[in-house]
Amino acid sequence: MKKILALVLAVAMMATTAFAVGISSVVATGKLDAGESIVLTPDDFKDKAGAKLSAADLGTGDWKFSKDYFRISKKEIKKGSGLITSIDFDGENGKILIKTAAGTLAPDHAPNLVLGTISVAAKKNVDTIKTSATFSWTPASATGLEVMFGMVKTDFEKTVAEGDGYVIDGKSHKYLMGSNYLTLTTSENVGDFDVTLEGRVYKNDTFSLDIKTDANTEILKNEAYALANLSFVQIVTSGLPISNKLTISAPEGSFVYEIKDKVLVAAPDVKWSEDDYAFIGKIRTSRDFVISDIELKAAPAVVPGNPETGANDVVGIAAALAVVSLVAAGAVSLKK
Repeated sequence: MKKILALVLAVAMMATTAFAVGISSVVATGKLDAGESIVLTPDDFKDKAGAKLSAADLGTGDWKFSKDYFRISKKEIKKGSGLITSIDFDGENGKILIKTAAGTLAPDHAPNLVLGTISVAAKKNVDTIKTSATFSWTPASATGLEVMFGMVKTDFEKTVAEGDGYVIDGKSHKYLMGSNYLTLTTSENVGDFDVTLEGRVYKNDTFSLDIKTDANTEILKNEAYALANLSFVQIVTSGLPISNKLTISAPEGSFVYEIKDKVLVAAPDVKWSEDDYAFIGKIRTSRDFVISDIELKAAPAVVPGNPETGANDVVGIAAALAVVSLVAAGAVSLKK
């Protein structure tokens, strides 16, 4: 995790968009992870004659590639529109972001998102660009840009001895055998401390799980938090089959909050434990945490009723665990 001193506002202004991928990369791979944003810059757009919309065309710079000067005149999503949360200009950063839903499972070997043409039109004269001039990004194929979107499922068999580890997308995992389940532990280092999830995985469970540590620029730009030393943790999942124990080993005296609808709120279900000497909670869905070294002003939070129960927390599942289906952004490799 990146640990960031919010006092330095310039750092906040320079922070990049979390999970952002250029459109050329999506074209090349045909894949996109859940929660990632597709980035379109002026160079990705062409006029009707095929000429690129370059930064030079915008006069003083591509910051004019914004909603003050342009409008998005066409948003063509041929398949999977429900996977897109928004298509809009990224302030004055000179780009358009196609934002996607986090925690989505990808189908096996089939595209579930197909992008068509995205067009912009000038709202006013911009240097040499005249009002109503139109520029478009158009996929090479008439059928559109086909994308395998989401966390990709990977099967791994019960062939590893108890206590052996394995790696998914660079994340360290280990498990202990039960009679009809695995106890899966996922950890991520966050600078001065670790974040760990631990929970059972039963036969045929399928889910996505990742721990990310991207800074939230909206929180960093808020002057109310300027004196705080902030760390950020995102649990990204399609929904865990059973609640996982969350451990945040931040120093005693730290404060744990959550981001909901871009607002900092209390996280009363994540509490300090003297026994674990860490902050402990239970997680089953995606969460977005902020850890601070000082107390911050935050809105109160409503704790959901009984979020810890799980339909898979039963003992009637077959004792022989042949295959556990896990979801991850990358391939699985075994480490002995």
